Amino acid sequence: MINNNPQIISDSQPQMGSIGFLSQNMLNYTFNTLVVPENDERIRLEVHQEQFDNKKFNAYLKTSQDNPYNISYVDSLPEKPGFVSLKLADNLDYIRGVKQNDKLIDFLKERGDAEVVTSISMVGKKESLQALTQAESVFLVYDMKLKKYYMEALRPEGSPKKIYFKEMSVFAYGLSGFCWGTNRKGEVVLKTLAYGGKCSKGLKRKAVNVDTERDYLGF
Repeated sequence: MINNNPQIISDSQPQMGSIGFLSQNMLNYTFNTLVVPENDERIRLEVHQEQFDNKKFNAYLKTSQDNPYNISYVDSLPEKPGFVSLKLADNLDYIRGVKQNDKLIDFLKERGDAEVVTSISMVGKKESLQALTQAESVFLVYDMKLKKYYMEALRPEGSPKKIYFKEMSVFAYGLSGFCWGTNRKGEVVLKTLAYGGKCSKGLKRKAVNVDTERDYLGF
């Protein structure tokens, strides 16, 4: 549990905003990325500065045994090392980007088990962590040339700072599914994300479960 949300210990480096599937073997879970959807929107992120405890530090060591950032944790000392947790704060902007790709929407309608990386916990260089935690706002931005997302930290003074995920080490992540409903024409459409594994009333986790006639008529 990180910031009151369940996260999965990472065995790779899943990228925030990527869509894929979670698989499990005898030892761990693996997130298999399908696509990193293009998005013209700058998506606002929640940023939380966290402190390691023994359990979270062991999770970090499990994913980064070489400890590239030389993080030292001593349970008996009052001052603990920190990390950053990020979460999508505006899922509607993210959904608008997904809906720009008709082929992706058709695929998601068929595969109800697809999920989005909507939160991550990570460590990195001190200056990158400070840029995130001291920023007025942080956004997830899609780079059209690199075909991936980066973080943009808006500081009270100075120009925006770009922080790429390759500069960080993700040790845990959270996933959200999709929620489907109908539009005014009674067509099945993507509505929002399912935080906590549940959709709001009237929406379905799988597109195939949407009762178009019932929803359209208002029964």
